[in-house]
Formats: sequence, structure tokens, C-alpha cells
Amino acid sequence: MEAAEEGPGEEEEEDGENGFEWQDAQPFIRNDPPLTWLRALMLLPGVLILLPLRVLMSIIVITLYYLVVLFVSIGHDNTKPLCQQEGVRYSIATLGGRMMAGMGLFVYGIWVKRIHVAYSGERSDLEMAEDGVGRRGHPAGDEHELASTIVCNHVSLLDIVVLSALFWPSYVAKEGMRKVPMFGRMAHVALGSIWIARRSPSTNGQDGGGGRDGGGGEGEGVNASSAHPMYGTMAGVGTSSHPDHEGTASLYRSPARRDASPPRPPSNASAAIATRQRAFQSQPHKQQLVIFPEGTTSNGTSLLHFHKGAFLSGAPVQPVALVYPFRYFNPSFETIPLHVYLVRMLSQYHIPVHVYHFPAYFPSPAERRDPELYAQNVRYAMAQATRLPCVEHRLKHKLAYHRKIRAGVLPW
Repeated sequence: MEAAEEGPGEEEEEDGENGFEWQDAQPFIRNDPPLTWLRALMLLPGVLILLPLRVLMSIIVITLYYLVVLFVSIGHDNTKPLCQQEGVRYSIATLGGRMMAGMGLFVYGIWVKRIHVAYSGERSDLEMAEDGVGRRGHPAGDEHELASTIVCNHVSLLDIVVLSALFWPSYVAKEGMRKVPMFGRMAHVALGSIWIARRSPSTNGQDGGGGRDGGGGEGEGVNASSAHPMYGTMAGVGTSSHPDHEGTASLYRSPARRDASPPRPPSNASAAIATRQRAFQSQPHKQQLVIFPEGTTSNGTSLLHFHKGAFLSGAPVQPVALVYPFRYFNPSFETIPLHVYLVRMLSQYHIPVHVYHFPAYFPSPAERRDPELYAQNVRYAMAQATRLPCVEHRLKHKLAYHRKIRAGVLPW
């Protein structure tokens, strides 16, 4: 299943080709080592044995879980996702889904290394511990309550497998995914996905929800003159109205401030996300919601601009960062033909991924007033832990780069 990426609308895509420069494509350029004859020879056993075996196992696992979903759907109102209800049906669908996702890790050779991150004192330093044990990915001993929404960088098609195995969350997914046989039913009934339709250009960037139709428009960046060369500007220092927690932004010190942008009318996507976030507060045992605020995939060498759809309600979020260290093949899916990508990925002997778990991020009053500020400060916290630079690239830069490739001006 492919989750929708929270990103800009069509008007932003149209602007992307004007003034295209080479540096606009940097986060989307393939950075695999050249496929030499020696490496191709090493890859041959994977192509002949692992690839067909993994395709067969994928079909078996997905079909089995689809049968489970059909079983729990008997006599059930399928207009209402199971994640919004109680009872045996929900338990069976959740247990089966977690088993399916865990099998996915095994089938695709994904080696997960968990790194738990903790905000420390009044400093911007982050403490990290590998392989800690905690509830739903939180560090052991962490007393922060669960956040309704997981915000995560988007790198690979495998992101869905990894996140589903660790959290079994709901996703913000493209409306067209609902019509895909098997996957659409599983995504709606078992995962309770929020469906996003493509935004019309007439919205003028005012949509703030997830998906291609919910990126919150261009927005205004933080003050670049006072930004850290890698992490950007830490701003919005303050305290949260939550009775037990100060705003997480208070852990970061910066003299930079920015005025809150005027509020925009919420879209259907924004309203659906806010409703799910409010419902989670009364039922914290239910599924969390995953949103990819970058709006598209990258090659994993940086964190793209975060759109503000996940942050409009001012609810706490749980940052999760994915980093795929690689030697021969980068599993990122940004600028590579799908058939080449699938053959290379399914032929790998193993695919390591580092998953950075953060405690819930509670916004300061300034961040709640300014979702753009909230989004960028969460991104800077993720950048500090992963040591990935923050860049202001967006979906429009990727689309402009792809147009150059299709026109034969640039190679992929």
C-alpha cells in the first residue's frame, strides 16, 4: 500500500519548471555506486533466487491477510473502519496486520535498528540509546503520553512496511488507492486510512491537509539569515498548555522569531486529520496516524521542507525518522524506473534501516499559533538526531527534475 504524501497542489507543480537549477535536484538524484560487472555478478544469485521467492512470498502473505480482512468484514458495515470500533473484529484485524507486516520485514530482508531519542534538559542536545524497549516505540521509562500522529520523513516504498511492523498505524492515502483491488479494502477496513482527493488549482494553496491536495501551499520559510547551517532556526520557545508537559520547543534556544501567518480555512483533509487526532485523545489504545509532511520521497540525504497539514490542529506529534544506510543499492524511491527499482530492491541480500523514535513533541503556544513554525521546529529536532541537513526543496523541484529527465536533457 502506498500512503499519500502530504504535499503541494498543482499550482506549485506548474511553477517548478521555471528557473530550474541543478541544485534543485540534489535531494532527488540517485546516489548508488555504479553497477559494475563484479557487482552485477554478485547480484545474480539475488535475481535468480531471492527475487522470485520474495514475489511469491509477498503474494501469499498479502492474500492471507486479505482473507482475514474479508472474514472480519462479514456482517460489518464496511463504511466504518475497524480501527474506530471495539471488539473481536478489531483485535483480529490488528493482530493479523502486525503479523503480516512482521513477515514483510523477514521476506524483504529488512534489518531494523531502533534508536530511541530523548530530549535532554534545557539544552538542544538529544540523548540516544539503541534498542531500548518501550511502549509503541517510545523509549523505555518515557512517561510522555502517546501522540495521535506520527510524522516521518519519506524515503522508500519500504517505509510503509517498516512503520506498519513497528506501529500498525493508519495512513493518509490517495483517493485512487481506495479503488485498487485488495489493497483498497485492507487500507480502509483494517487501517482506517484517511482518503485524500487531488486538489484543484483554484484552492490557491489553502488546503492544509495531508496528501497531494493538502500541503498548505508554498508558505513562508523561517528566517534564513539566522538559520543554523545544518538544522536551521530553532524558534517558538515557550510552554505548552498541557498540564504535565512544557512545550518541547523550550528545549531549543534561538533568538529568531517569526510572525504567525493568518489562519486559512480548513479543508476536508485537515478536518479529517483533526477529528482523528481528537478521537485519539479519548482512545489512546487505537491506531496512530502516519503523515509524511515532506510531500514526496527523497534520496535520504536530507530532510525536505515540512508542510503543515499534520500540525494545523496544534496537537502533539511523535517524530519518527528513517535512515537507510547502504553499500551497493539505495532503497530510496525518488528518480528511478519502477521496474528497475523493484528488481534491484528485491534482489538485495538485506536492507538495513535505522529508525529514530522520538518522544511526543508538545508544541509551544507560539507553535500552536503558527503551524508553519511548529512543522519546521519538529523537522529541526529530527535533523539534529539523524545528522541530516535541512533543505527547502519540495515536490515542485522533484517534478521539474523529472520533466528534464523525460525531455532527455538529464539522465536519471
